[in-house]
Amino acid sequence: MKLNNKVILILLASMTTIFPLMSKDKVQVKLSMGANPFSHSYKVDSLVVTGEYMESDLFYKMKTYDSEEEALLQVKYLDMSNLLIINENYDIGEYVIDNYAFRDCRTLRHIVFPKNLTTIGSHLFEECPNLHTIVLPDSLRDIRPMALVNCPTLQNVSISPSNKFYSTHNNSLFDKNKNRLFFVPPVSTGDYTLPSQISYVEDAAFYGCNKIKTVKMSSTLKSIGDFAFYRCSALSLVDIPTTVERIGSFAFFKCVSLKTIRMPKNLKTAGKFVFSGCEGLETVRIETEQLRNDYLFAGCYKLMSFDVNEDNFSLSAKEGVLFDKKKKVLIAYPNAKGSIYEVPMSVERIGGCSFYDCIGLKNIVLPSQLKMIERAAFSNCKNLEVIKISAVIPPSVQESSFAMVNKKKCVLYVPNNSLKTYRDHPIWGTFDNIVGF
Repeated sequence: MKLNNKVILILLASMTTIFPLMSKDKVQVKLSMGANPFSHSYKVDSLVVTGEYMESDLFYKMKTYDSEEEALLQVKYLDMSNLLIINENYDIGEYVIDNYAFRDCRTLRHIVFPKNLTTIGSHLFEECPNLHTIVLPDSLRDIRPMALVNCPTLQNVSISPSNKFYSTHNNSLFDKNKNRLFFVPPVSTGDYTLPSQISYVEDAAFYGCNKIKTVKMSSTLKSIGDFAFYRCSALSLVDIPTTVERIGSFAFFKCVSLKTIRMPKNLKTAGKFVFSGCEGLETVRIETEQLRNDYLFAGCYKLMSFDVNEDNFSLSAKEGVLFDKKKKVLIAYPNAKGSIYEVPMSVERIGGCSFYDCIGLKNIVLPSQLKMIERAAFSNCKNLEVIKISAVIPPSVQESSFAMVNKKKCVLYVPNNSLKTYRDHPIWGTFDNIVGF
């Protein structure tokens, strides 16, 4: 494809229907390939972009080179509908505005995308606190994960019904058949009901929706993406259906109003920090038979118990603590259970992250059969004062197993005949006070 360096001038279309409040004080910016007209500040309300460009990061360079002044300092309305995109970094036919393109455009309220645009990147409007309306083109076919996050005032995402890949309903953005939910406006309030055919809540779909109180999920739902309900601080009720097979990392991070949650029977994958920071969470109903604890409950300081059915094939609970079925592996200890805990004699392994962030734990007794303490098992148990372990042979342990435990103050009690073995161990020996009993 041969590219012409000549500027393409295009007549401006009327913008009164899109931006009825547009200021009369507007600037038309003409682009040539490789040019960067945003190297100086624009202090007008409205900016209209015409021409063509090749640079994939053109709109990322919205700061002046000689100062920290933002190039779009006063621009509220940005119309790029007449811009022809030619990205040399992508295959022919791919017209992309790349990741973080409009980051820190703090006055930007309305934006119209180019008519030939096919892809918008991740974190496109990072830190755009006043963005209100986005008009997407008919040509759009790929929205990268987390494209619309950190826009707390965004309430109107518009796309033509003729677009072949996306659709909108109540200002939420879906795929054409409404099988996938991509975006819910952060200004949404009250109760939200997913369409009955939804199978996927995509990454960051409800990101920052801090006024939504309940979400009714569809019985066809299979996956909840990363950051899906990130910081939905008013969310108090969500019943995850049995059909869900995956919950992504940070999916319910800082959902501080949740008091109870269910991990459904068909769940096969749970990412990292799924319920981290859910400070109001008190009980977790475990129905799944496959669970890996990757910091799942960090910062759940009111969590009192895990509840598991007796007919669960691979998991069990005892006094609110989560184990494997035979109680040989301790999987998770609820943060608010108590300051003193004696691990059952049957336990041979303390699972990864099992006591992570249990800041109320002060005294732990470990059994003689214990063989292994996995990564981050007691990490951030910063108030731990006493560890008593009956194992004659020091259990296998990792450096992260006791990360952020105060090893100068915490006393490690070990069998008398094993004192030297523990003191000479490269990790157990890092405790200052190792005492025999």
